[in-house]
Amino acid sequence: MDEIFHASKRPRLADLAMPTYAEGRLQGGLTVTLTDAAGARDGTADFLFAGPQDVRRLVAGVVVGRQPAPGNQDAEVTRVAHVELRDDGLPWRYSP
Repeated sequence: MDEIFHASKRPRLADLAMPTYAEGRLQGGLTVTLTDAAGARDGTADFLFAGPQDVRRLVAGVVVGRQPAPGNQDAEVTRVAHVELRDDGLPWRYSP
């Protein structure tokens, strides 16, 4: 596991995103060229990114650290919670 701290890491796939949404999901598009014996033809393949509504739960092991720890009875109420995720791209994949 990478021991370097990353707040989050935006995946390269996000470069294909458009500033539009459909059904609460970010839209993306990819230009494709299909070639056969008759020649080449360009087109666009539109798609939707996964969004928050596509997530039911996180699988075991994706959260690798939490502060305060679960069950902590004397956590400082003036501090914010901290969660460490195994995959630093997770926040980008499922947030609008």
